[in-house]
Amino acid sequence: MYYYTSMNKKILMIGLVLLIVGAALFFGGIYSSDTTLSNYSHSEFTLINNNEHISSNITVKSGYYIIIEGATNTSGLVKTSELSKVNATDFSSMVIKPSEHISSESIYLGLSSGAYTYVVFGSTSSIKYINAPGFSIEVGGVLVVVGIILGVIGLIIMIFGAIKKEPKHPSNDPYDIDNIQF
Repeated sequence: MYYYTSMNKKILMIGLVLLIVGAALFFGGIYSSDTTLSNYSHSEFTLINNNEHISSNITVKSGYYIIIEGATNTSGLVKTSELSKVNATDFSSMVIKPSEHISSESIYLGLSSGAYTYVVFGSTSSIKYINAPGFSIEVGGVLVVVGIILGVIGLIIMIFGAIKKEPKHPSNDPYDIDNIQF
């Protein structure tokens, strides 16, 4: 039967701690990119003028992104401070252009910090916007990668601690040929 010595136990514990920290970072990185989404449906738009609807404020910090689902030609994202200047005639010049537009989704990346409002002229039935604050995509990805690296290092250290052999200690047996002292 093999007994773990105190040194092997310490190595195993260091590996276990690294493995746990790595797993926590990995799942934290995944969780940060999945659960920070706030969904707003079309029912949360407020009618302010003749056929002009606005959303509640979307507070954005550096590194955040916004995805608009159901975007139309008569809807767009504007800075809240510019909201009083927006009207149906010069609407297209006032809205912020999306970074990407795929099908009916508009994606806004690299927004500066501040408050934004989504404005819709006409029906709001197809509009849904998703505010995605919290960690930026890059931070969540870094947490996942660092978690994987720490977890693998912890696993390697644990394996090393489990298979490491105890160095031989000199015995007091006079017939032990390996430990004869002259």
